[in-house]
Amino acid sequence: VAGALLVTLAGLSTLIYRAERVIHAKERALRLSDARTHAILDHAADGIVTSDEHGLIRSFNPAAERLFGYEASRVIGTPVERLHTADYAEPTLPSNPAAPCDGVHIGPPRGLRRDGSTFPIRLTRRTLDVDGQTIHALIIHDLTLSTQLEVQRRARDLQKVQHLAQIAQLAAGVAHELRNPLTSVKLLVQQNRESADAPAVVLEDLGIIEQELLRMERSIQTFLDYARPPRPVCREIDLGAVIASVRSLVEGRLRRQAVRWISRTPDAVTWIQADEDQVRQLLLNLVLNALDAMGRGGELELRLEDIDPDFLDLCVLDTGPGVRPDIADRLFEPFITSKEAGTGLGLVICRRIAREHGGELVYQPQERGACFRLRLPRRAPHQDSLTRPQAVAET
Repeated sequence: VAGALLVTLAGLSTLIYRAERVIHAKERALRLSDARTHAILDHAADGIVTSDEHGLIRSFNPAAERLFGYEASRVIGTPVERLHTADYAEPTLPSNPAAPCDGVHIGPPRGLRRDGSTFPIRLTRRTLDVDGQTIHALIIHDLTLSTQLEVQRRARDLQKVQHLAQIAQLAAGVAHELRNPLTSVKLLVQQNRESADAPAVVLEDLGIIEQELLRMERSIQTFLDYARPPRPVCREIDLGAVIASVRSLVEGRLRRQAVRWISRTPDAVTWIQADEDQVRQLLLNLVLNALDAMGRGGELELRLEDIDPDFLDLCVLDTGPGVRPDIADRLFEPFITSKEAGTGLGLVICRRIAREHGGELVYQPQERGACFRLRLPRRAPHQDSLTRPQAVAET
């Protein structure tokens, strides 16, 4: 009997020893977990405050101490309402456990510091159940710097708009002063070209002069379009037909540069609500830019994408060298160009046309070449017939 009792006691001792080891291991893991939690709270950039179901503060991390100017020992056990201005809506506060805003951003409230000053904050709330007790965790992010940066950004944007308006007025004045004498010179050149007595060499020179005058007129018209953009007169047009008309305008240049034209249309009639002349001007400018970039050879693709019931997307892709990285972010700013003889206003006018139609024009970098994506509002076509997907390649 004594031997059996000793064996039993030895077994119990072993079980107790093993249980103690398990308990000690769990205590160490719990202490380690607590240490990690406190380290995270102590080093968090945002203020983290917890409160109970009565709205009394139970924890206050160092970031919260810095934000509000209180020591944790002075706010533990006090109402959390002391941390915000009185005009903040009560139902969204952690002191109201029934508030339906768990895990969402609440705002825009203002934090209330110990010295009475206020600052913009963003609050994120979580409601936790810890051992049957309701705990509210409030994460407080200081928006002071963000607000200051936003004010500075708006001031820069306003200054930029005013600056561009002044440039537009100046451009319009200069263009107007140049247009009249250019018109007179062009008329004189045309009269002399029609003269039967003029030598062939002189006629050739007059032809070159006339071409240069036309180029100058186009530049002046660009300035005028930038300074005084016409309002779009929208009607239902077929974007596919507009693309075809642009193709005919650049047909000679495509042949001279040996550029392959590719057009793709979706399996729907490509009708949009737009000003046909302005959209043609926009597409022609994008196509001419692509041809300028490619030089000789390559492919120019115009791809229509029917991916949105309310919009129609058109991508203009080329196989040229692409846009230089140093100007890619400023492509749509006035007078930014990579062309030696460019005005830097073409893409500005193109984007403005797109936006005045309720659409957008963006540049999308490619591994090879460049892509400009135009998005314009559309509406359902009246025609019953649909065109099938097609890819047309021409040289």
